[in-house]
Amino acid sequence: MKVIGVPSDKDGIIVDELERQLMKHVSELPPPTDMKPYSAMLYCVPTFNNPTGSCLPPEQCKKMINLMRKYNVLAFCDDVYNLLSYTGDKPPPQRLYAFDDKSNADYKGNVISNGSFSKFLAPGLRLGWMEVPERVRCLLQKSAYAIGGGCFNHYLSCIIAVALQEGLVKDHLSMVRKVLEVQLNALCNALNKYIPEGQISYQRPKGGYFVWVTFPPEVDCDKLFKICLEKYLVEFNYGSHFAASSGKFKNCMRLCFAFNECDIIEHCVKQIALSLKELVG
Repeated sequence: MKVIGVPSDKDGIIVDELERQLMKHVSELPPPTDMKPYSAMLYCVPTFNNPTGSCLPPEQCKKMINLMRKYNVLAFCDDVYNLLSYTGDKPPPQRLYAFDDKSNADYKGNVISNGSFSKFLAPGLRLGWMEVPERVRCLLQKSAYAIGGGCFNHYLSCIIAVALQEGLVKDHLSMVRKVLEVQLNALCNALNKYIPEGQISYQRPKGGYFVWVTFPPEVDCDKLFKICLEKYLVEFNYGSHFAASSGKFKNCMRLCFAFNECDIIEHCVKQIALSLKELVG
């Protein structure tokens, strides 16, 4: 595969930049066939993005759908966090899939929405669902993945199906949202408490698992990670892990609030702050 990174901002992928990339590479895109009906694929996390926590606004979603149709691109959306919304009684943001309107005259089906029970029911379930257009469904049904005996977990699927019918999954999801929102607040409060103003910037997410933290350009989070791990036994994901090309996001980190309880989250942020002080003084 030829992987091309597309810049993003506080709202997610920059759709105008995506269009520039498509225009630049349009001559390289292969013509569609019955088995490969799309010329390219866009992988994206439009709702509660990993790693930044951003959400693509509705107007940008509409623009992206127009691009997908114009250039015959399939948008593969990792919608594994969209149900984890911390906005009270408000519904979570609409997925990109909802904007690929079947009633449009130019509709062909250009979006896949990929969901997972692992993110809110139990880690490691490796069970999820996909919402796909008809032309993708036909291809999936014929794929070795679907017809092979060693791929889908049928036993677990039956258990989750009953849990859905009994309303257990809905109740559990409601509980998980409340717990994770408390842990998100604990992380943000600890960042504000232990890291001096001016040394850090972040955007509090409205859902998902992660907070994306940016330091001044002189802070190398690769080196910061080494100090944290070796001296304070604390890990985080440093920003360069998330770069499509080397050298980017060296002054950034992704912090996950989904696993640990509040006191551990605060302790870990305190250790990161001590490591930061050692690194930059």
